[in-house]
Amino acid sequence: MPNTPVSGIIQFNSYEPCYIICINSVALSFWKRYVNEEDAEITWDATGGIIQCKATRKKVLYYEMTAANPVKRATSIPLTFLLSENHDLTTVKHWMELFKALYKKQFAQSNETPFPVPRYIINDRAQVFVQAALRVFNNETFTDFNQRAYRIITGL
Repeated sequence: MPNTPVSGIIQFNSYEPCYIICINSVALSFWKRYVNEEDAEITWDATGGIIQCKATRKKVLYYEMTAANPVKRATSIPLTFLLSENHDLTTVKHWMELFKALYKKQFAQSNETPFPVPRYIINDRAQVFVQAALRVFNNETFTDFNQRAYRIITGL
């Protein structure tokens, strides 16, 4: 979609540390339509190293966020991906914050209009994804989450 506020696919790249964030306007439009559906399911994960430089022994990981395909047994729908040598909260959080910022740019949202948050975000329980999801989608830290969970369980 060449005439949208978000053009292209490579939205951010960094040399040191090495990482590239790819998001396009079609994925943002799909997010807007899909994420509020009752059975919307978002998955994100990191693969093992896909590129390795033997001289420096650096590995670049491939991270991907996908949506479950509404068609049963069909391939999941890729929304955004990140290539990064870091597996840390700062990088993953930046990736998701950029996704939110580009969504707001594309749909010209004001601060009063909330970014649509999926009901389900599935991951492999990697701590970096749990903490990033809490910060980006719930606007809370892991400590805040633990305190909220404690209040829910104990009824306090």
